[in-house]
Amino acid sequence: MRIGFVVQNQAAGAIAQVSALAPQLEAMGFDSLWATDHIVGVNAFAQHGYGPIWLEVLSALAFMAGQTTRIRVGTSVLVAPMRDPVYTAKALATIDQLSKGRLNVAVGTGWSKAEFHAVGRGAYHEERGKVTDETIAIMLRCWEGGQFDWQGEHFQFRPISFEPVPVQKPHPPILIGGPFVPPVMRRIKRFGDAWHPSTLDIAALKEQSAQVDEFAERAVPVVNRLTFTNPPDDAEIARLIAACAEMGCAETDVDLRSTDYDSAVRGAERVMRIYRETGLSR
Repeated sequence: MRIGFVVQNQAAGAIAQVSALAPQLEAMGFDSLWATDHIVGVNAFAQHGYGPIWLEVLSALAFMAGQTTRIRVGTSVLVAPMRDPVYTAKALATIDQLSKGRLNVAVGTGWSKAEFHAVGRGAYHEERGKVTDETIAIMLRCWEGGQFDWQGEHFQFRPISFEPVPVQKPHPPILIGGPFVPPVMRRIKRFGDAWHPSTLDIAALKEQSAQVDEFAERAVPVVNRLTFTNPPDDAEIARLIAACAEMGCAETDVDLRSTDYDSAVRGAERVMRIYRETGLSR
């Protein structure tokens, strides 16, 4: 099982972490690093432990990819309906090109109505699931390259030419974020190279993963994000990492919500030590 680490591109330590943490994570042996997609702070974020400070996720990933040579970089998750699909496809293809094919694209619908309105996408909030599906479809068509037009329910445009396409073929991995609910299952079946939930309940995740496989009519890899809202002890981290491996996760990405650079480095070192002690490292 691979291991990833979530870089905090939010809160007061965001600039320090995005500026300098990626080479450290690569040197430690992490397989991937991830950053979260929010654009502005809204009052409703407080219940999730988020504040008003955010570095833009694609800019942050591009910067971190430029500091590294091996580790993969990913969105966790890209709020697709808040973003123009063609522009976003271009930004993602650029990151994949410049990183020589090291991009993961985890996608979700988002939830904050206030944030949608703040970035001029309020009209898409009610139907954000359908908008997400059409956004993914447009991005995938962009990444095929060449000339095409689009006449969809939410987006329409005359013929455009899209180049360059991503390095990865047929495209960067599309991971579908979100809980175990029917719209997410349908999105996984249609688009998903993997399912990217965020949970500490590994017993439920194991059961749900089997149901996702049955619904999708194929084995769907699970890339789980372990998000700790309270500081965990070593035993808890070890138990959850081992449980993710036992249930067959392809990768586990650890989010310690470290608020500053020094604590993030210590947290990453701790996670890697525990991961190696479990005997899961290659």
